[in-house]
Amino acid sequence: MLTIDDIRKAREAYDAEVKAADDRRALVLAQASAEGMPQTDVIAATGYSRETVRRITRQGQHLAQAMTDVSTTADHATRAVQAFSDKIPQEDQ
Repeated sequence: MLTIDDIRKAREAYDAEVKAADDRRALVLAQASAEGMPQTDVIAATGYSRETVRRITRQGQHLAQAMTDVSTTADHATRAVQAFSDKIPQEDQ
């Protein structure tokens, strides 16, 4: 028999999938904008209003920037660890 927890987990999984799909759509619209695709083409392809296209595009731009920031931070951390480990004397084997 299903429990309330089972229903709650199903809802959480659904919400996560919807958010992931929204994020993918936003990144695609942001990429289209960055590549110079006319907004009228995006509107024609999606059926969304101009304001909806703008809102989703901004969302994608923010997501892309956040992904870049995380990647840049990870790259800096990797380089810092490498620089630090290069200064640690190695024992002869």
